[in-house]
Amino acid sequence: MPLAPRPGLTVGASSAASKAAASDGGSPIKAAYFDIGNVLLRFDPTKVGRRLAWEVRRRPLKVLSYLWDSSFGERIETGRIGSRALYGLFRKELGFQGTYRRFKRLWCDAFEFRVDRKAVSILRRLSREIPVYLLSNTNHLHFDHIRRRYAFVRLVRRSFVSHRMGLRKPDAAIYKAALAEAGVKPHEAFFVDDLKENVEAARRVGMKALRYDKPESLEKELRGLGLLNARTAKRPRAAARTGSKPGTAAGPPSPSA
Repeated sequence: MPLAPRPGLTVGASSAASKAAASDGGSPIKAAYFDIGNVLLRFDPTKVGRRLAWEVRRRPLKVLSYLWDSSFGERIETGRIGSRALYGLFRKELGFQGTYRRFKRLWCDAFEFRVDRKAVSILRRLSREIPVYLLSNTNHLHFDHIRRRYAFVRLVRRSFVSHRMGLRKPDAAIYKAALAEAGVKPHEAFFVDDLKENVEAARRVGMKALRYDKPESLEKELRGLGLLNARTAKRPRAAARTGSKPGTAAGPPSPSA
């Protein structure tokens, strides 16, 4: 099940919604959904492959081919392969010889996540205007790691994550479920993701959607919808992650896509 809603994040929602309605000529945007991987947290898949390959003494391409296999990724991200079962597969299929504790650390650290501080700043500012949610393909170990380590998770009303819902993007059902749980209609919702197929799927459902490439494009889109303006802009805080230097992190699959 997704995380419970956070109460009280309604400051400025009505005024922002009115601006969105006026600028768009239609229904107001009442909620926004953010992907995590390569939107709020950056990572390099080739580095993931090298790190894991070194640990199991295999070629990076072989390790990546195994991890990104569509059926394997789907089973992990929809929760059908649990953490202990995943550890067992790593031992059996890739020859990993470490302890379960070592595996958990490796699984979360391999991504070397880097906070996109400008994107997180936009999420923070937007959360003061309308309800904001996370909508991400991930798995238990990764999301638990992210939830404990990164402060932006506490800015959102609720986290819709694939391993808890038993669904993953770009399946239309996950968008519809996230919309229904938030009590908004598709045309009242904005979605941002780095993957083309996920953005196109959201648009087919009826959501306004943007493929993320850089924070400046995201800010421009949200300003065009009347959800952000120059007065809400603030310089990003020194660190978006608790207990660490800014812009550093740890944290396949899941790219938390």
